[in-house]
Amino acid sequence: MGVRIENNLFYVESKGLSLIIENRDGFLLLKHLGKTIKNYRGANSVCERDHAFSGNPTATNRTFSLDTQRQIFGQHGLGDFRKPTLQVQHDATEVTDFRFVEARILKGQNGPQGLPFPHSMDGTETLALILEDSQAKLCLTLYYTAFDNDATIASYSKLENNSNQEVVIHKDFSFMADFPAAAYEIVTLQGAYAREKTVRRQQVEQGIFSLSSNRGASGHAQTPALLICDQGVTEDDGNVFALQLLYSGNFEAFVQKNQLNEVRVAIGINPENFSWKLDPEENFETPVALVTYSDKGLTGISHESQNFVLKHIMPSQFSKKERPILINNWEATYFDFQREKLVRIGR
Repeated sequence: MGVRIENNLFYVESKGLSLIIENRDGFLLLKHLGKTIKNYRGANSVCERDHAFSGNPTATNRTFSLDTQRQIFGQHGLGDFRKPTLQVQHDATEVTDFRFVEARILKGQNGPQGLPFPHSMDGTETLALILEDSQAKLCLTLYYTAFDNDATIASYSKLENNSNQEVVIHKDFSFMADFPAAAYEIVTLQGAYAREKTVRRQQVEQGIFSLSSNRGASGHAQTPALLICDQGVTEDDGNVFALQLLYSGNFEAFVQKNQLNEVRVAIGINPENFSWKLDPEENFETPVALVTYSDKGLTGISHESQNFVLKHIMPSQFSKKERPILINNWEATYFDFQREKLVRIGR
């Protein structure tokens, strides 16, 4: 387990979960996300042919289109007409052309500065995929961390401005994956005040499903997480992926089924009213997204997620013992409380 680089393939391997990415002429394509595959041999590949109304990034190959390839991030203006996950304004345009230039393997603790990220990462490996837009002089690094004892991969990105002028980021998601055509369902936790975390389950249809918050926090109405799973998944059987964002501010998660019935799933900062000025020599890092997998249904994904949170998110000194909290007095007292009142309630 860990990270491997073999020719033009990149393997990120957690316990029971593989992410396999291919470098094809500078474009990063998703070859597999799911149950562990030790060696990728071309299974479940995209059928490459001349698809009507799907543009091509090069004039010499009409069968290769970013609109039909499975990718790990979606940029704007290169012929992929699905929702992008990265949109940067530079030189009076928002078209970007990021191409792969280098891969690195990082050891141990890794995460964005000033933002939450998993702890207790000694022994972990992180794949850093570095891309550049030579025209805009921007550098994009995608980070994927593998965990040997958990079916989870952590993902975030960093955008660096190497030009001599400011650019404006309008969208920069933490994770994206394109899934092959199949029948999928979405499971979300929604609700309202006093009835939070209501389970909603629906089939993925052609079009876009979006889950978001623009109130400055996630809140009781929307949770920054979703499950994408096999249609008809049960508590104990079926493939389930959980996407969770380690961020308490505005967020969006979306699921999009395209004309070929393939499905794009992404999660990150809500782009609504989002505009981040990035000056020369500055960088912007996204929040961390957690991608967890189980082939043992909804109970399996729940257990995998809980175990990861206990080991890598909660403060380690409290993760396996009773918390030093006696009462939750919020709705008992609201803001009107003193020590004496809390002692009376505690007794």
